[in-house]
Amino acid sequence: MKILFYISGHGLGHAARVVAVMKALVSKAPTVHIYARTQVSSNVFDGLPAESLHHSHAAIDAGVVEKDIFSQDIHATLRAYAGISESKREIIANEVSFVRRERVDIIVGDIPPLASEIRDEAGIPTLAIGNFSWDFIYEPYIRQYSQFA
Repeated sequence: MKILFYISGHGLGHAARVVAVMKALVSKAPTVHIYARTQVSSNVFDGLPAESLHHSHAAIDAGVVEKDIFSQDIHATLRAYAGISESKREIIANEVSFVRRERVDIIVGDIPPLASEIRDEAGIPTLAIGNFSWDFIYEPYIRQYSQFA
C-alpha cells in the first residue's frame, strides 16, 4: 500500500503527530510505502525506515508565518496565502500528477486544505487529521484583512 501524507509546514506539531502515525503504520505493516510531501525538514522523519519513507518538498499550504515563537507576521502570512491561492490550479495539477505517477492508494492530510482538492481531482480516498482547522486560525484576521476570507 502507498500512503501519501501532506503535512503542514507550520510549526512542528503537525509533523510530530503525523510521524507518530507513520511509525505505527510501519510497525503494523512493514511493507507500506509512505510518501511525505511537505515543507518540513527531513530530519523530523528520523526513526522511520529509509525503505518505507519517500520524502519530498511540496508547498501546498501557507500556514502562519511567525516572527518568533510568540508572534505571527500577518502581512507575510497574507502574502504566503496569496501565493498559494494564485498557484492553486498549478499546485493541484502537479500533485495529482504525482499521485497518479506514484500510484498512491490514499492521502492523509494534517491538515492543508488543498489535500482535499487534490483528492477530488485524483479520485482517491483521503483522511484529514488535526486538532484545529485553518478557518479557525484565519478568522480573526478577516475583520482586518478581507483577503483571508
